[in-house]
Amino acid sequence: MGRAPSKGIVNFDESGFITLGDDASVTFVCSGNMVDTARNRRVLIAVAPSLLGDLLARELDRNDLEVVVLDDPLGLGSDLRFDVVVTNGLPPARVEATTVVRLPDRIRGDDIASLLTDDGVERIHIAEIAGVVGMVNELCPRHLT
Repeated sequence: MGRAPSKGIVNFDESGFITLGDDASVTFVCSGNMVDTARNRRVLIAVAPSLLGDLLARELDRNDLEVVVLDDPLGLGSDLRFDVVVTNGLPPARVEATTVVRLPDRIRGDDIASLLTDDGVERIHIAEIAGVVGMVNELCPRHLT
């Protein structure tokens, strides 16, 4: 796919509400570049059911990637900045992310996900766990050390 990392940050307000409609425009705030090759990339997994979150965390287990599975919004600590948020609902309030991957809607029953960056919303095909892992690996390339 060859997608370059985003340079903006998506800010979620207290309600955590964000619309990822296929045809609707999306407003978000870009506040600088989070890309830093000297630090580990951070990924927040905020999905239901929790078993899916645990499976994604296991599949994304790498030395240069910090994966946080959201069990309790209060348990996120003080650092609420992430390179990628993977969700199948609304992202947690006050979280900042360079990129949001919104998984396909179970109700609609298709395999079309949304990728939200500072460039807007892109529809992407994700049919299985491997597709989510591949997308995160593309957005958070391994360190070349």
